[in-house]
Amino acid sequence: MKTDAVERSGGRRLYRALLVCAMLLLGLAIVRHFRHAAQGNPGVSSASIPLRTGLTPGQHVTISSQPTNVAQALLIYSDLTGRTLLTRTNRFSERLDAWTGGRLSSWGFVRRPIPPDSGITFHADGLYTAAEIKKSVEQLFRTNGLAVIADGQRHLRIIPARQ
Repeated sequence: MKTDAVERSGGRRLYRALLVCAMLLLGLAIVRHFRHAAQGNPGVSSASIPLRTGLTPGQHVTISSQPTNVAQALLIYSDLTGRTLLTRTNRFSERLDAWTGGRLSSWGFVRRPIPPDSGITFHADGLYTAAEIKKSVEQLFRTNGLAVIADGQRHLRIIPARQ
């Protein structure tokens, strides 16, 4: 009988330890969420989002076709700035993987979707520079009444432009 009681108390300790860990992780997630929400929407303009690291404004690129819709323009802008569009349609496992810094996908627990091709080729003899393409995409956003803002260090968000 004592062994059963000892096993049950050991199981209870493990359960309590797991519960405490889960509560700590939940608390950290809540603090992170409110810290991000407290920053609010600083109204960062799309002009302040720099090109991605390793891409200079004068570097020549070739684009397969000029962007004609917002979805295609977002792919190009994402490729130029090195940021991903922050969407609310990601599965929970993908959001958890992003929160852990990609560790779950690197360990093989989560399979990340393959990003679509933006149609940009970076090479020395392209027709346009990276700055020209970025400027034309930003103009397309303004024409459609949209603004792109930075959301953290790795993401961007599209919002209605202020009039």
